[in-house]
Amino acid sequence: MARAFVNGQPTELGYLSDLRLSPEYRSGSLLVRGYCFLKDLHSDGRASLYTTAIFAENARALAMLTSGRAGLPAYHPMGCLDCSGINIGRTKRPFEARCDIARGSLALLPQIVDCLNRNNARKQFAPFHSCEEFLPGKRWRDFDLSDFYVALRDDRVIGVLGQWDQRRFKQTRVIRFSGPLRWLAPMAKVTHPFLKGRRFPEVGEELRSFYVSFVAVDDDDVSVFRALLRALYRDAASGDAMFALTSLHQQDPLRAALADYSLTPFCARIYCVCYSDGERHFANLDNRVPYLEAATL
Repeated sequence: MARAFVNGQPTELGYLSDLRLSPEYRSGSLLVRGYCFLKDLHSDGRASLYTTAIFAENARALAMLTSGRAGLPAYHPMGCLDCSGINIGRTKRPFEARCDIARGSLALLPQIVDCLNRNNARKQFAPFHSCEEFLPGKRWRDFDLSDFYVALRDDRVIGVLGQWDQRRFKQTRVIRFSGPLRWLAPMAKVTHPFLKGRRFPEVGEELRSFYVSFVAVDDDDVSVFRALLRALYRDAASGDAMFALTSLHQQDPLRAALADYSLTPFCARIYCVCYSDGERHFANLDNRVPYLEAATL
């Protein structure tokens, strides 16, 4: 539970995440009983709406959770979240825009937060921020102010994005390769010393990645976002990460900047979830483009 923008106003918003069921329990009543417990928690009245993201390829979860089974809340589709990974390889030339790019600092923090909030207010479900949350040891674990890339024009912050590396407390490991990756991964292992590309992880190895987070650009100026993303990519090209993981809604104008890069596509379906007492609030949602932080999914 945290404050987020709903129809442009900071509002308590819930988030449903990390649902896992062992195969032997998926056909029983455990799911319904779990949601009955969730409904008891919901009775505290803190939030009327919740958001969740379900990976588009997880057909079983999509069918189960949106089935309307007794005890389950309503899952209202809100479109797709593009969670593509930018494949980090050779460096690229800087992208020129009518702005200067700097790294975040304590002096810039009030302007950074102001930029985040005024742009997040234009999006549905985007987080509401305070300066204190970005200080060490507060809300955003292992995110430093210098992890911000900041676009400045006439000394005013007009865009930001963050590079959030969570590998110290959250890792993703490769279980197996499927689909085309079954033959692409071994091929890349052989060719990467000659092509100077990134080595694919071995089965069981950690997937080296970070999140492109806290994205906010005035007027959805794609050229400014391109300049910010290019500065982040150029720095990442000298590091060890294989992917920069993104999260932009399919209707977000800034998503056009992803076309500048080689991508590993990944999609999640966004839902607004509510019990009967939240249906009125859902019906009143306007047509703002949703925004969810991939790093918190």
